[in-house]
Amino acid sequence: GFFQEYRSEKTMDALKKMSSPKATVIRDGQKEVIDTGLVVPGDLVEIQEGDQVPADLRIIQATNLEIDEAMLTGESVPAIKTSEPRETLAEPLGDRVNMAYKNTIVTKGLGLCIVVGTGMDTEVGGIAELLAESSSKSEKTDLQRRLDKMGYVLFAFAVILGLVVLAVDKFRFTEGSLLYAISVGVAIIPEGLVAVMTVTMALGVRRMAGKNAIVRKLAALEALGSVTNICSDKTGTLTMGKMTTVNIWTPPQNTYTVSGAGIVPEGTISQDNVPVEPNNLPPALNMLLMSASLNNHSSLTFKEDGASWVSTGDPTEVALNVVARKIGIVKTDLEANARLEGELLFDATIKRMSVIYRLDEKSPLLQYVPKDGLLMLCKGAPERIVTACSFAMTNEGVIPMNDFMRSATADANASLASNGLRVLGLAWRSIPAYNEEMPRDSLETEMTLIGLVGIQDPPRQESADAVAECQKAGIHVHMLTGDHDTTARAIAVSVGILPKEDLRSSRSVLKHSGGFRPDVHLRPNHHHPMPLSKSQAHDWHVMTSHQLSKLTDEDLDGLSQLPLVVARCSPENKVQLVDAHHRRHHTVAMTGDGVNDAPSIRRADIGIAMGVGGSDVAKQAAHIVLMDDNFATIVIAVREGRRIFENIRKFAVHLMCCNLSQIIVLLIALAFRSADGVSIFPMSPLQILWLNLLTGSPPALALGVEEASKDIMTTPPRPKSEGLFTRLLLSDIFFFGTLKGVIVLCTWILMLYGVGNGTSDLHGECNEDGPIENKPQCELVYRARSVVFATFTLLILLLGYECRRLSKPLVMSNPFNNKYLNYATIFCVALAIPTIYIPWINDEVFRQTIIGWEWGIVAGAVIVYFVLCEVYKFIKYKKKVDLKYRNMKITELREVKIKPKKNKKGQEQPAQAQLEQPADVIPTSITAVVPPPTDVIPLPGPTTLTPTGPSTQDNDEPLPVL
Repeated sequence: GFFQEYRSEKTMDALKKMSSPKATVIRDGQKEVIDTGLVVPGDLVEIQEGDQVPADLRIIQATNLEIDEAMLTGESVPAIKTSEPRETLAEPLGDRVNMAYKNTIVTKGLGLCIVVGTGMDTEVGGIAELLAESSSKSEKTDLQRRLDKMGYVLFAFAVILGLVVLAVDKFRFTEGSLLYAISVGVAIIPEGLVAVMTVTMALGVRRMAGKNAIVRKLAALEALGSVTNICSDKTGTLTMGKMTTVNIWTPPQNTYTVSGAGIVPEGTISQDNVPVEPNNLPPALNMLLMSASLNNHSSLTFKEDGASWVSTGDPTEVALNVVARKIGIVKTDLEANARLEGELLFDATIKRMSVIYRLDEKSPLLQYVPKDGLLMLCKGAPERIVTACSFAMTNEGVIPMNDFMRSATADANASLASNGLRVLGLAWRSIPAYNEEMPRDSLETEMTLIGLVGIQDPPRQESADAVAECQKAGIHVHMLTGDHDTTARAIAVSVGILPKEDLRSSRSVLKHSGGFRPDVHLRPNHHHPMPLSKSQAHDWHVMTSHQLSKLTDEDLDGLSQLPLVVARCSPENKVQLVDAHHRRHHTVAMTGDGVNDAPSIRRADIGIAMGVGGSDVAKQAAHIVLMDDNFATIVIAVREGRRIFENIRKFAVHLMCCNLSQIIVLLIALAFRSADGVSIFPMSPLQILWLNLLTGSPPALALGVEEASKDIMTTPPRPKSEGLFTRLLLSDIFFFGTLKGVIVLCTWILMLYGVGNGTSDLHGECNEDGPIENKPQCELVYRARSVVFATFTLLILLLGYECRRLSKPLVMSNPFNNKYLNYATIFCVALAIPTIYIPWINDEVFRQTIIGWEWGIVAGAVIVYFVLCEVYKFIKYKKKVDLKYRNMKITELREVKIKPKKNKKGQEQPAQAQLEQPADVIPTSITAVVPPPTDVIPLPGPTTLTPTGPSTQDNDEPLPVL
């Protein structure tokens, strides 16, 4: 425990070490290379590709400058930087394009900057302050705090019961009465509870380690089972963290979908769900892929030793490289017949970049472009590409870029962008000659549009299923990301955080089943939906950091529900939302991987960091580290957490029942006195300790490794206000414990008054040490103690089986499929029986003796206890089934009453159609009015195509679904 706490407090040290060792500054007109710790506000600093930014900087000159700010914003794409002033200071960090922040990495270009913040006055310093504030929070979970309180209460009861025993003995303080008083006090305290709980959690940690989740704090796994809200980062958590090309559009109306994700060049390109043949590509698509491969500075190599693909360069260019590789187009193969003549670097003001090649006779590009001159390939923002194009390339040839074609391109761009894709336009032009002195505007003009490419950081395949399972378990998933709201909304829809209807709307709608509904919201501390007026439905939508920052705590508390998605999210926003959840009495889990996630990870009830792509700061601040960076592993952790808490309740009931039954027997039996007024103890002190530790603990440990019930992930989270013992569990403890105590007490009475002669067989020396040979008058008492001890032992073991399913009769399930409980039962019986039959141990140590026919009394007691327990559990089970049946009927009635919505024409749509949503890719239709491809310019080269005339497709028909 000490070492875990020590490692967690190393977070601040990790923050201090995250700095570049050197910085290039300009002082008195001279360049100097100094330690970053010596940089002061006002210094001029030069940054270039590969540098780590030494402080917070205001950019005053930028040349093709891009900076990776994923550690602060979570964005997977480097931010393009300029020196242009911004209109407002109240912008999210990711939108401050004229600023560079400490510890971010320069991925491209050069910059001249002035230092505006160092140390704790930087963005990283602000995160350190938030982290320090949140570290002051108590690390104990609700269960730990409640167990602490229970320990104090039980200790007080133990003292009281000890005094009661001494009072009955008239405070004579004999050795026997003192030992018995201490034993009674010990009997009320479940000594094994804390030990069994610790072992159970340790075993749970071991299980989780085998499932790619490292638990740094034992209590975290228990608390995770009661989580009601998961606030998740997007990049690398819900998504793969790798930019991937997912859609391609070529004029006039050809749309393609690309399968496969990440940097592995595996997948297909399909049109209308039909894969295109790599050896028979449509001309426009073939030209687009070759252009994407040649106009590219990234590299993609396969490491034979590691059997994996490795990429270098800009993530967007890597995505273009990968999609070309999927169809077999490799840049090195194209460059074998093409020589690079020049390059026009990316300019943030015009948002374009171009490369110029000279082609030889064998270049495959010559089948689409003229043989004479040079080939210029251009890519950039679609609106900037289209304005520089005079033509568009189709599969039939080149057509003029008229108003209809511009409209179709704009519609396609809007459709791709609405799905949260980063859209790039590609174009080409044949130029007669090139030199570096030629104006850029004279080159990037009158180009031919090839098409558009939609790129995104795709969701993990497991994310949607994991989110759906969370929703079935009553857990709300919130996505907090540094991306723009359009991208954030699209990803949230694709993984199921938002319904598909929300893709084109600023309002969220709640799913009717297993998720969210527009007419339902949750009150704090409640898990049951209540009607929500239409005017309140706007609370469920995608918020930006700017919108959220304007809300006060009172405003957030006034919302019916906190936003499901926050775009352009800052570290302060994350902490703000975690605090808002806490005010609603929610149990919050925060996942993340960057430095920007560390304060909220620490502040949340359960912090979850990514092990592969996560920063050291995030890992040290977290309670749980996911070694596969997979959001689906969280579901496994939640299931494990619920299983552990469910098992804790099982063995807690088991142990508390044992304590309660012993107290009943030990206290009531004080009424049985000898002729000289001495109370005869029904059990010796060693018997009491034996039952508490060696008989009660092994079955409790076996219950701690019990497998989860089938419905464990279909029930709502345990309310935060609910302790370890609910009213139902307390009633179980009272029934099982009292019944056991009464039955054992009956065996004691039966032996004394049924077999013996009652008071005449009770003698005060029976409470003292000594062999039975020296106290023949105590033989009946010793035999009665053996019966009580044997009955207690078997009933404790039987109760272990009954506690496996507290609401289901043992006869309705397989009672012996917990092998550890079977082993524990055999072990305890084998250990207890010799104490009755081994000489000297039985009478000298345990103050009991050998029994024979008395085992019939023990067997009768066990049978009575089993029958009554099964009857009690059957009544509970029947009530549970009836309640579930009534709830199903109520749900059916509510579903019948759903009124169908009306479309724009006033026609009713079936309610079932409104509820069912496909689980595949987000549907997006592109509607464009495109004229027949008249004035087609035939494609040059040996495979010149002849125009086929007007398209057979109706002009008003929507283009295929992306």
